[in-house]
Amino acid sequence: MDTRPACSPHLSKLETADALANGLDALNLLRPLLLSMRQQLANPQPNLGQLDGLCQAANWIADEYHNYLEALRQDEARRTNN
Repeated sequence: MDTRPACSPHLSKLETADALANGLDALNLLRPLLLSMRQQLANPQPNLGQLDGLCQAANWIADEYHNYLEALRQDEARRTNN
């Protein structure tokens, strides 16, 4: 059974592949940040400034990817309605 996500007829395979690649890139950027945050939290006296910076970076990455997906969704909705 094929477990790959089905492409919408209006969203090209290239656009779908691009979105998936961007998602993987975002996850690859988040993973080391989350590990660093975990290490800081494990310290008896975590560096709160560094932890704050890591949180802001993780939030920025997640927001950027979410915005990208939202733009794809809106574009698909416009194409479907036309």
